[in-house]
Amino acid sequence: MDTDRLNRWLTLVANVGVLVGLALLVFEIRQSNLLALSEIEQTRSDNLLQWRREWVTDDHIVPLLLERNSFHTPSEYRTLDVAERQAVTEAMLNEMNPETSLRMRLFILTSFWDFENLHAQYQRGLISEDYWNERVVGTILQDAPKWKAATSGRTLPSGRQTFIDEVERILDQYSDGQLP
Repeated sequence: MDTDRLNRWLTLVANVGVLVGLALLVFEIRQSNLLALSEIEQTRSDNLLQWRREWVTDDHIVPLLLERNSFHTPSEYRTLDVAERQAVTEAMLNEMNPETSLRMRLFILTSFWDFENLHAQYQRGLISEDYWNERVVGTILQDAPKWKAATSGRTLPSGRQTFIDEVERILDQYSDGQLP
């Protein structure tokens, strides 16, 4: 009788131990996920800062941006609707000398692939819904008409179809070029 009672107590203690172990494992996994998300955001921030530092130190970027601004200022550009943004970018690219036009096209297209990667992270749950809607959608709305103009084909560059669909959705939803 005593061994049967002891076995029940040991089984109960073992089961409680398993439950406590599982609870700790869940807690550790959540902590690990939060840490991974924080590291992703920090890496994106570091990359953006490095990119902005290159704007300061590279001999081509600032003159390129100044030439772009001579066609339209950023504040003027933001008042245009999506179709107008694409048209002024196409006109600018066509009026630049060939070397500068090519540099500007490559500069513009670089952001397409950066945002395509960001969208893949967003789809995997590595970018929050708030960050996507509050920070990324507005930038895509600014950049997507430039992406289309840079391809000279009035289409987006080749990329993941899910990203292209998301860009087209944003452009259709905010065709006036303005977020609510």
